[in-house]
Amino acid sequence: MMDESSDDHAVADRKEQLIAQGRVFRARVVQSKQALQAGLRPQVLAKSAIARVAPVVLGMLASRGVSGANGLDLQQALPLLADGYSALSRRGLVKPALRVAGIAGIVGAIGWMVASRQRADDTDSASSPAQTPGPTI
Repeated sequence: MMDESSDDHAVADRKEQLIAQGRVFRARVVQSKQALQAGLRPQVLAKSAIARVAPVVLGMLASRGVSGANGLDLQQALPLLADGYSALSRRGLVKPALRVAGIAGIVGAIGWMVASRQRADDTDSASSPAQTPGPTI
């Protein structure tokens, strides 16, 4: 008789444990579903795509600036652009991507202008003769 009651008690404990595990599993499924829905919004997808592509493109452009021929050329850029455009157009992300690209272009242009102005100021200050006092009589 003792064995039957302890077996019933063990079965009841196991049942409670399984029910608790089921609750935790369902809560994790709901959290995962919410995270997935939040991550699939067009703005989030466009930002993540640009965040992944930007370092590669910047690296290609930087290597081109240093070595000349090893950087990004038209034969490398066109397939990347075509793939990116088709992926964006399938998901309706062309407008958000164009907005982000426009902002990035403006920021890049401002940075280029500031850098070129600083270079021009540096060359002007280096090329101007130093003002030395003449001989005193």
